[in-house]
Amino acid sequence: MATATATRATTLTASAGHLADRIGWVATHTPTICTVPVLAGVHLDITAEGAVATTGDYDTWARVDLDIDADGTGQVVLPARLFASLLATLPRTLMVTLAIGADRVTVSCGATQASLRTLPAEDFPTLAAWPEAIGTMAAADLAEATRQVVDAADTDSSYPGMCGIELTLSETGLMATATDRYRFALATAPWTPVLANDTDEHKALVPATVLAQAAKAMAKAGEALGIGLATGQGAADVLALYGDGLRLCTRLIGSETVGWDRAKQFLPEMDTEITVATADLVDAIRRVGLFAARGTAVRIVISPGGLVVSAGADDESTASEEVAAEVDTEQDEIRLAVRPDYLLLALTAPRRERMRLSLGAVDRPLLVRTDDDEETGYTHIVMPIRQP
Repeated sequence: MATATATRATTLTASAGHLADRIGWVATHTPTICTVPVLAGVHLDITAEGAVATTGDYDTWARVDLDIDADGTGQVVLPARLFASLLATLPRTLMVTLAIGADRVTVSCGATQASLRTLPAEDFPTLAAWPEAIGTMAAADLAEATRQVVDAADTDSSYPGMCGIELTLSETGLMATATDRYRFALATAPWTPVLANDTDEHKALVPATVLAQAAKAMAKAGEALGIGLATGQGAADVLALYGDGLRLCTRLIGSETVGWDRAKQFLPEMDTEITVATADLVDAIRRVGLFAARGTAVRIVISPGGLVVSAGADDESTASEEVAAEVDTEQDEIRLAVRPDYLLLALTAPRRERMRLSLGAVDRPLLVRTDDDEETGYTHIVMPIRQP
């Protein structure tokens, strides 16, 4: 039988909006498929100091502090997604009361009443100690860095090393990179080590979606966050993020990935530099890209006078558009073919008015940077498509 534990009948009261936001966030880390039924639940631990909500599986855990009033102590596990969905529908300005019974929790808010059957609290796994923070940084900076690179990470689990964002923390700052073999994205941000004499380079290959979601949520919740790493057998195997009442702990990906040191070896000497207004090139690629079959390329002709973007086959519908650009090249004409979605991501991720494109031979990687890349630290490499 599903049971809750409490010193006596316990009642919790909190703002509906507060609970909806906090429970909603931890519920996103509930496993979609649960071989252990209790892992589909959110664990509430009510103590004299307050309440904490925890969800997760054996790879990723999310935990939030709850601002509540309670008249007792105890533990209860509720079906996470149902509980979160219910809270999301309640008027945010009203108060919610949770009355914990032997095997049910009654939720009351205004005219709404619901009864949720609990899951066995005694079966909920006990978490190991979370790693201490090795450094701190602005939550918005981590969110922005991960946003700029997350779409370049692979989604094919057959290549686990490509499904993560690699964080490198060193004296020069934090560097976030991601790749799916056809493109490589890099973004940087400042961070502050806890120990002033920490000159080590810390690396962590973090599941991309988990990191991006957590960083975004923590940027909304507060201004600063802590980064913790737990080390096992000489290498970091767990990463923890500590935000304003939000905490996330996730196991790292054990496979190797293509880091910046390896990626930059594929860049040839660049003999063509292009500076262009981002909006002009993006709009042209979006319009012309409508004429490119799914997964195929748009063609870009580069000359000292500017760019021409085109797509479509001679026996089908075609489109082309001229784009004004500053081109520094010794070649009369360069023809390049790239996937439009890849190039659009590279151009739009940093949200800058002007971008720089650099290339050597047409079958070598295209380097996309901001016009002030030394300040932003943004770099995106896109592999061209070979044309017959």
